Amino acid sequence: MPPYEPPFNITDPKTAQEHFNVAVNHDHHNELDKAIAEYQKALELQPDWAVAHDRLALDYQKQGRTDDAIAEWEQATRYNPQFYSAFDLLAGAYERQGKIKKAIEAYSALLKYPPAQMPAHYQLGLWYAQIGDRQQAQSHLEIYRELALKTSDEPKSDRYQKALRELQKLKQQG
Repeated sequence: MPPYEPPFNITDPKTAQEHFNVAVNHDHHNELDKAIAEYQKALELQPDWAVAHDRLALDYQKQGRTDDAIAEWEQATRYNPQFYSAFDLLAGAYERQGKIKKAIEAYSALLKYPPAQMPAHYQLGLWYAQIGDRQQAQSHLEIYRELALKTSDEPKSDRYQKALRELQKLKQQG
């Protein structure tokens, strides 16, 4: 038996919050077009609402509308510069488009967020290596390695081993 879901009773949304709530309800029922329309109405009433921009971006991404998703994540991060998950998703969208420099720019915001610093240095190191900036790649991967060694599990991870191989390759190229 599925979990009990209370009845949803907003039938004539008027406020940004009500439109947002209706959009979330549509998301729960996988009605993306309806959800998108409601998020857009919420943002017409409250354009600086970072969470609504993020939710709209997620729905655009589900529809394969990456450019629209990127535009919304850019808005979310502009209105809330500490919206770290939006920076992460924005960077991933740029990476999927092959725009590695833009991905680096977005992902660098995660360096300000202590729980994300270690994986951020790792990913930035790989991306800098990908675009041929050996100095930045090596710097980020070394910082990642130092942070990883302060933990008990990370040095045992595949990610750590990959970082060490990449560092070795970078040093041989230097």
